[in-house]
This record gives sequence, structure tokens and C-alpha cells, in this order.
Amino acid sequence: MTLGPGSSAAGTALGSVRWPAGVIPVAVLRHRSLREPDPDLTLAVGDRVSLLAPAPADAVGNARATRPSRPDRGLSLGGQP
Repeated sequence: MTLGPGSSAAGTALGSVRWPAGVIPVAVLRHRSLREPDPDLTLAVGDRVSLLAPAPADAVGNARATRPSRPDRGLSLGGQP
């Protein structure tokens, strides 16, 4: 998520932001520089915060229903098969 001019998180320490249950900040991108999610980092307008969040329960069920039945027919990530 990108902090906009009206964001209440701007000017707040990352560790003080109240994220939804299960959401964890994993990185902050500021001026093309990737930073660790230091709880003492004061967030600024324009910061892009990468968050890890649990999938909604219905999305997990849908993902299982669309998974290929044979592993060799799944998505290739490159390299050796």
C-alpha cells in the first residue's frame, strides 16, 4: 500500500500502526530504496509498505479447486522441469 497525503499512518512509527488481524509489514520502499520493516521507522507520504496478509477463507477454497491435478502440468517457474 502507498501512503497518500491524507494517510493517518504518515508521521507514525511502523510499529505503532494498527494493522488488521494477521497482517504483517514485511518491507518499506522509500525513494527506490527497500528497507526492512523496522518498528521504529517513521512512515512518510509516498512510502510503499508491503504487507503479508492471510487469504480470505473463500479464496483458499477456490485456489484448491483450481489446482492442477498433475504436478507436471502446473505452472513452470523456469529452469529444469
